[in-house]
Amino acid sequence: TTYNWTPNDGTIDDPHAHTPLVTPSASTSYTVQAVNAIGCSAQASVTVTVGQLIGLDLSATSDTICQGQSTQLSALAQGGPGLTYQWTGDGLNNTGIANPVATPTTTTTYTCTISEPGSACTLSESVIIVVNTGYMADAGPDLSICSVVGHQLHVAHNVPGATYQWLPEAGLNTGNIQSPTILSGGSGTWTVTITDANGCSVTDEVTLNEAFEGVPTSQTVSACANEPPLLTAPVSGVDHVWSTGATSAAIIAPYSGPISVTMTDEQGCEGHTTFHVTLHPLPVVDLGADTALCGATDFVLHAGNPGAQFLWSTSAQTPQITVEQTGTYSVSVTDANGCTASDAVHVAFHELPPDLLNDVTACVMDPPVLTAGPAAHSYLWSTNATTPSIVADASGTYEVLVTTAEGCSATYDAVVTLAPEVFVELGNDTSFCEGGALLLNALNPDATYLWSTGQTTPEISVSTSGSYAVLVSNAACQATDTIHLDVLPGPLNNLSDITICSTETAVLDAGNPGASYLWGNGSTTQTLVVTASGPQQVTVTMPNGCSGTFNAQITLVSPPVVELGTDTVLCEGDVLWLDAGPDGTSYTWSNGAASPTIAVQQGGTYSVQVGNGYCVVADSITTVFNPSPVRMALRQVFTCLDEDPRHVRLDAGNPGSQFVWSSGENSQVVLASAYGWYYVDVKNIFDCTARDSVQVSEYCPSAIYVPNTFTPNGDGLNDVFIPVGKNIASMELLIFDRWGAVIFESNDPAMGWDGQYRSAPVKEDIYMWRLRYRFAEDPEGTLGMEQERMGHIQVMR
Repeated sequence: TTYNWTPNDGTIDDPHAHTPLVTPSASTSYTVQAVNAIGCSAQASVTVTVGQLIGLDLSATSDTICQGQSTQLSALAQGGPGLTYQWTGDGLNNTGIANPVATPTTTTTYTCTISEPGSACTLSESVIIVVNTGYMADAGPDLSICSVVGHQLHVAHNVPGATYQWLPEAGLNTGNIQSPTILSGGSGTWTVTITDANGCSVTDEVTLNEAFEGVPTSQTVSACANEPPLLTAPVSGVDHVWSTGATSAAIIAPYSGPISVTMTDEQGCEGHTTFHVTLHPLPVVDLGADTALCGATDFVLHAGNPGAQFLWSTSAQTPQITVEQTGTYSVSVTDANGCTASDAVHVAFHELPPDLLNDVTACVMDPPVLTAGPAAHSYLWSTNATTPSIVADASGTYEVLVTTAEGCSATYDAVVTLAPEVFVELGNDTSFCEGGALLLNALNPDATYLWSTGQTTPEISVSTSGSYAVLVSNAACQATDTIHLDVLPGPLNNLSDITICSTETAVLDAGNPGASYLWGNGSTTQTLVVTASGPQQVTVTMPNGCSGTFNAQITLVSPPVVELGTDTVLCEGDVLWLDAGPDGTSYTWSNGAASPTIAVQQGGTYSVQVGNGYCVVADSITTVFNPSPVRMALRQVFTCLDEDPRHVRLDAGNPGSQFVWSSGENSQVVLASAYGWYYVDVKNIFDCTARDSVQVSEYCPSAIYVPNTFTPNGDGLNDVFIPVGKNIASMELLIFDRWGAVIFESNDPAMGWDGQYRSAPVKEDIYMWRLRYRFAEDPEGTLGMEQERMGHIQVMR
């Protein structure tokens, strides 16, 4: 059996061995084909994954810390993507990340193991974090004392070589000793920090409360004189002695002025508070005496005391209110000191007698009666009458004085106007011809009118049969009358204007059979034939003698002019515009179009009917379209002129025609040896012409070439290593050193390697490369499948 291993790229010691040794610098797939003595073959593949994990370095922000402190660990590895981390050791916030935080309680060794998932390669390193031992401190118990000033602070501890810092330091004789003394201030909390030579420290605090600290030495108290305040000592649970001699915790203030209390606790510490008491007088409120009002509709009550607060029995909260009903009203007044007083008053409202008189307009035939009110009131009229009612029998002003039982009086008046009597006479019943009118008159001085027709003028004009009535009124009197009218019928107007085509005849009919006729041309017949445009008039007289004159306008319209032209011959692709003229208002073409013009591009007979609303005219035309030259089938040709036969054949078609190419040639077929546009003008046997064109575009077979040596010495020749070829759409180039490290990477097909790594020239050596690329498979740029190649490049200077 024979064996053939691929790729044979130098990483296989023997590509034809049964078990070759491979030394790849990156992950590689190897394929072997085996063929036995009788020609049977088989194939299999294996992938060798090469790990990139080559280094691990551990560090910490601090490798020596005090108890309770933390430090951040850091693992820095050199390897491929997707590395995993596993830390061991107590006090880690996360054991699976590169940079965990450690908070050990004692000195601890932390170990990190890093694994590369693809290759199963691992590396481990350790780091030791030293923790100083813990300390204790006691600043003593919290205390309550009479005075903090003079008290000595003290802290007990186990810190060797200690230094001290008490805070707050203000008010102490010093803050950096073990037992400082408080020289000023009051209650508070003092914190002491004890630190050893390594900077590790321990802290404690003590709180001192001064008896009666914060107790006010004075308070201001005020209240109304009718409600003296309760004075309460600010501290309870101690002994109390008041300046009034009382010993209770609280007393009621007996007077205005200072009142003090002395408080003593179990240690004999004393506190003193003085209450400054003010007892405010009550506000003075007086709404006045009860009152009665005649004819009034409202009354204002005022509570005085500007700037105070008010609450009335009506719920109003203003200094004054306006009342409108009989009743008792009260108010409570609260002054600026919160003291309250009240008062009440009764208010009675009595009505004036009502005004029952109104101005009156009446007919002199029926004088009005004036009534001033009920019999319970007393009356005195300007006529000296004393009764509730009187008869007003003359025009003028009548006054009366009315007094109620409560003694409320008022004077009222009424103006009386007596209108004169009304007379109306429309005349006897009558008749007249239709179209005429009769004037009806109902005139009276200073009167108003209402006709049965709804009109309101003194006179009306009537022109139809029927009965007509009128109601005539002045200020108070009225009268009516009626008249009947008969309207005799006149002739009907049967004439109307006529507009027709001038090729037709117009006939007018005056109608009204049995009547007599007189036309403008002297004709006396019922009908008239008209052959010219113009006005016509006829007078029609009915047997009852009523007549009428009627008019009509005759208009004869000329037909539109339509001329489509003579039959014609054109070339295919030409357009013939047919115009039916501007005289029509409607157009009906044989192809269904309805516009004045149409575009014709096909042979045939085309007809049109043109109408102007009254006349219709038709015309037709026959057209023939000869064939034009046929266009070339191809608009763009892709070829590679760098390869034989180094030209492309362009065929304009249309055998037997005449040809003129943009290259100056006159044959049907030309051989194009350059890229670009080619134009040709073709005239066929029908003398029809056309211009056509075709573009010759470059598209050569895809290829890629990779050199195996380059000389990056700056002489301008072969200074850059870069794969070249045709139709390369995308390319990824990686360069590796002997240890598999990537020293150059590019995704740009136009950018190659200049023989440098980290801005310095590499040494002369052989370097591996890996290339992934895709070709553009067609002129539209369609991407082909991704391909990969590996090889080596030798750097020579």
